[in-house]
Amino acid sequence: MMSPGPAPVLAALACALSATACSVPSIVPSTAPPLVQVERLSEAPAVPLTPANTLMDITSPLDLPVGLLVGNDARDRPTLYAVPNMPSPTRPHVVIARLYVGRSSGPQGPRAALAALRRKASELGANALFRDGGDAARVAYAVYVAPAIEALESAPAPEELLVQEAGRLAEYAPTRAAQRLPLEGAQEVTLALARGRCYAAIVAFDRDAVLGQDGQRGLSVETRSNDPLMGTGGFLVTESIPGPDGIELTAPLHGRYIDLRSFTAPLGCAWEDGREAAVAIRTRAGGAVLGTGHYWLQILEREISDVELEQRRKDRDAATRDGVQR
Repeated sequence: MMSPGPAPVLAALACALSATACSVPSIVPSTAPPLVQVERLSEAPAVPLTPANTLMDITSPLDLPVGLLVGNDARDRPTLYAVPNMPSPTRPHVVIARLYVGRSSGPQGPRAALAALRRKASELGANALFRDGGDAARVAYAVYVAPAIEALESAPAPEELLVQEAGRLAEYAPTRAAQRLPLEGAQEVTLALARGRCYAAIVAFDRDAVLGQDGQRGLSVETRSNDPLMGTGGFLVTESIPGPDGIELTAPLHGRYIDLRSFTAPLGCAWEDGREAAVAIRTRAGGAVLGTGHYWLQILEREISDVELEQRRKDRDAATRDGVQR
């Protein structure tokens, strides 16, 4: 340990030799914990308190459990939301409070701030602490994360989902029968292309399908083609989720998928006959393991005029010149 400088020591010696009262500068740094301010948002559930040292520590929106998402509130502040009745109506997630922590000086500052936040969250009835940004975050949330449960109702049949999604693509017609494929090790499907045809995909999860952790964080439909117009690209699969106070949230941008069972994706249009495209579903990180169970893939097409095809080529060339890859 470093010894104090000479000034405090000499002042203490002078006080000892003096007959009058005097003050001595402190030679010990303050150990007072950082102040935590609380903005109460909801009442905590009636469950036993979780000790501060065992609280779940969550530092990224992508690590939030299903049913908790981050979006901007009416004042455009990033805010943590709990989707009502998730994961169950009787035991939902609860965002108990928003916490603000003061800065603490010295090498132990971030550690002291985290300890103060954990203590306060525990006192409020939380079993988790969410800090978007980790140790650098000055705002945190005291959260009760409810235990996960199995689905209460059977999932819809994939045949129903395929018909439902096809209704959104009325101008398209199937190119082949739908294929049943595994979520674990999702494979590529090869498509023969024809000039002047635009293609789309419908994906419907089978009843045995369960997305894994990576799959819940985001899926994309990837297309690789040797056609000069279609080229290579990806389509991020999103799910619209109504949030509190009329705020619209979107998974996976604000958190994990909630109830995603089917979706459609554009694949692009072909400039030449005789070309091919490979279509595959991947996680947002590029992985082929999406979860367990199966999904159904339906490829559809529609024909466009030469005028529209030429316009698409011009749009693609203009976007490429501007540095945007479509």
